[in-house]
Amino acid sequence: MVFFKVDAEKGDGVELAEKFKVPGFPTFVAINSETETIQRWAGYDDADSFIETVAQVVADPTTIDEKIARYETDPTVGDAVALGEYYATSGQWTDVA
Repeated sequence: MVFFKVDAEKGDGVELAEKFKVPGFPTFVAINSETETIQRWAGYDDADSFIETVAQVVADPTTIDEKIARYETDPTVGDAVALGEYYATSGQWTDVA
């Protein structure tokens, strides 16, 4: 996993923030090599919480589309949380039924 810090208010960061629909800061977006979103989350509590979140992302590197399909056939709390974080941090909370 590679971490890439971007100032989303300056330079190329503005374009990346638009591309990945970042509504606020800090927002973390985990993507795969095809730039498909794996997970998103916002905020920063403490190092232990951050490390735990990253470990969860590494443990389930499926894309958001795959998580949606999986949730539709076999809903779990983990997928519900992941999808909730995705929608909340991409400004799509009103699009979810």
